[in-house]
Amino acid sequence: MAVWLGRRFGKPVVLDFRDAWLLNPHNALAGLRRRAIVRLERRAFEGATRVIVNTSGAARLYRQTYPEHAAKFVVIPNGYDALTPSPGHGVRAGEFLIVHIGSFYGQRTPDALLEALARIGRRDVVFVHAGAPFASYQRFRERVNIRLLGALPRDEAQQVLQDASLLYLKQGRETGVDQYIAVASKTYEYLATGLPILADCPEGDNAEIVRQYCLAPFVVTTGLVGDLERAIREAVDCRLRLPLGLSPDFVTRFDRRSLTAALGDLLDEVVAQGRSV
Repeated sequence: MAVWLGRRFGKPVVLDFRDAWLLNPHNALAGLRRRAIVRLERRAFEGATRVIVNTSGAARLYRQTYPEHAAKFVVIPNGYDALTPSPGHGVRAGEFLIVHIGSFYGQRTPDALLEALARIGRRDVVFVHAGAPFASYQRFRERVNIRLLGALPRDEAQQVLQDASLLYLKQGRETGVDQYIAVASKTYEYLATGLPILADCPEGDNAEIVRQYCLAPFVVTTGLVGDLERAIREAVDCRLRLPLGLSPDFVTRFDRRSLTAALGDLLDEVVAQGRSV
């Protein structure tokens, strides 16, 4: 509709692709539906003046898929609303709390993490989950110290994050997918605390942003229990030496006020180009 209106009234069209369409591994498109989406997506890009995507990986893949429209793709990432730096008390002393906020579903499960914790076998290392119950809880409840808090209001969930020793970020692995371009909004919320992060993610944009902007990143891209176990042991053993705090580059790059200004500049540019035609 937007592309049609742009053509009808001779106005520029800026498409904001917060989520990939054909490149989204969660969209199981096939047959007639897939062919229809291919036509619609191509038609949308043909009619657009600019297309905003939120990760560099998405821009790269779309430019490869639509090289004739490569110059149209612009990256404006998601970001944070507010910085919530933690004092880091949970990192330095007491129980070692590995905290996850949100839901597990599909390929996003904590099973490998919990198996790693079962192998470690320390009751002072606790998995804290604020969200809906997950299927494997009964299987691990005797072997791992697990605290289920249920779904919490945002301010209470934020306090749970503040008290964490290590934040757990999980990204599911999809059959037949080898390029992961999505970055969860949770990633930015975690980074805004300045706490260590255990990123259990396939290689891709999500893993890379944690590597680049977390001061104490533990990134496991294999999903293997042994690799998670080693990462957890390292985090626990060096807890007193882990750097805490916010990356200055993260603060500058992902402030939503700055991102909104970038969007405003893009719209000004597009409008100015339209006037000059």
